[in-house]
Amino acid sequence: MKIGNILKTSEKKPDIVNQQCVVYSFKCSLRDKDYIGFTNQHLHQRIMERSSRSSIGKHIRQQHGLDNPSVTENFTVLKKCRNKFDCLLYETLFTE
Repeated sequence: MKIGNILKTSEKKPDIVNQQCVVYSFKCSLRDKDYIGFTNQHLHQRIMERSSRSSIGKHIRQQHGLDNPSVTENFTVLKKCRNKFDCLLYETLFTE
C-alpha cells in the first residue's frame, strides 16, 4: 500500500497551489504591468508571502488585499524547473 493512499487530503487543491520550483508571471488586474519571477517554494506561499522584502507580496497586500482569493488567477506558471539554476536561467529568458 502506498503512503499517498493512506494520507489522502480531503480537499482538492488548485494546481497553482501544488507548484514549486517554477518561473511565474503575475499580471496585475489593476495596472497594465507584468512581473516575472521565480520561487523554489510552493507558489501559493510566494503569492501570500507577507514579507515586506517581497515587492509582489507588498503589492498584493496594498492593492489587492490578502483576503482576496481571486488574486491567484493573476498568476501563471511559465516553466516548471528542476532546480534554482534552471529557475534563474528561465526567468532571464522570459524577461528579455
